[in-house]
Amino acid sequence: MKAENRICVVSGIYPPETGGPAKFVETFMRWGQQNNIQIDCVSLTDGRGQTFCESSSEISLITRDQSLLRRYLVTTFLITQKMFRNHLVLANGLFLEVLFAYLITRKPYICKVPGDIVWERARNNKLTNLDVNQFQKSKLGIRYSIFRFLFSQSLKKSTKVIVPSSHLESLCLGWGVKPEKIHVIYNSVDTDRFIPVPEKSTFDVIVLNRLVAWKHVDEVIDVCHRLNLSLLVVGEGPERSNLEAAASKFSNITFVGEKSQEEIPIIINQARCYVLNSSFEATSYSLLEARSAGLFCIANAGTGSEEVIKHMVDGVLCGSNGVSLSDALKLFKKDPNFVQKASDLGRKDALLRFSLKENYLKIYELVEELK
Repeated sequence: MKAENRICVVSGIYPPETGGPAKFVETFMRWGQQNNIQIDCVSLTDGRGQTFCESSSEISLITRDQSLLRRYLVTTFLITQKMFRNHLVLANGLFLEVLFAYLITRKPYICKVPGDIVWERARNNKLTNLDVNQFQKSKLGIRYSIFRFLFSQSLKKSTKVIVPSSHLESLCLGWGVKPEKIHVIYNSVDTDRFIPVPEKSTFDVIVLNRLVAWKHVDEVIDVCHRLNLSLLVVGEGPERSNLEAAASKFSNITFVGEKSQEEIPIIINQARCYVLNSSFEATSYSLLEARSAGLFCIANAGTGSEEVIKHMVDGVLCGSNGVSLSDALKLFKKDPNFVQKASDLGRKDALLRFSLKENYLKIYELVEELK
């Protein structure tokens, strides 16, 4: 690819921070390097701002340790520079900054939407207890009304919008994005890195996600304690201290904090069952990784996990079908034959529908159309 047509992924978070956008940036850039495709990144950091190179990629990190206005100006200026240099911009975060850069340059860009960032911001700031669907119909204050307007505009002004689930597609339609713009491309997993291993005996259950309220890890802790199942909790987030306090009297719950991407394939294989108790997901990377690694997987109906798990075939979906998390974990505990069959089918499905190699090529081809 010519230098003036380099891809630039814009993201709100970058490794070692955890979360879907950071994981996408890291794996997409690695895929690009393997396929001789130039992919750069603009993102934020809690540390000092810097620009550096990794292999053929240029990474520009803007510090959060400055006023919000200055951060917006610096970030918008940098994205504007990339657009004027004819970089092909793929926004996986910082959607407002990308919108402002577009208004200056009128250069096309593509959005890859990880979720409803307005709802997530409101939940993290404890301004709402509504789930993501209820939140769409709620009356927003002036601050969040402006935020919703600008986020929606960033999607509407983009050339294409990539979403990882049909649920998120329906949300985008509700925000006014034209249906012909939207492309459903599932999140992906490197099925060569996440592979089944014969022994998974250290822990019964693993939770691997950001420790935020809507992941409902507190319920997983409670049910695992009652069923005498050992639980490994991997991840960081604002709820960690509350969760550790709640689990402090239980001997079968272990917290290990964040783990690097190099460590995840090893640590995920220390358990036999993966639980994603979230009330909202698009397509969870860790769910795909667990299925690729051959773990028995439990998630919730009414979320993007419905597009991954076939209930009572290659996993269990809890919620609207009357199956509780306790029911699902009791099944895991009592029916090893079903667990093994479901785990094997989950691995096959990961290879069939969620292969990183195939799905990243689809994203790349869409971005190439910006030329």
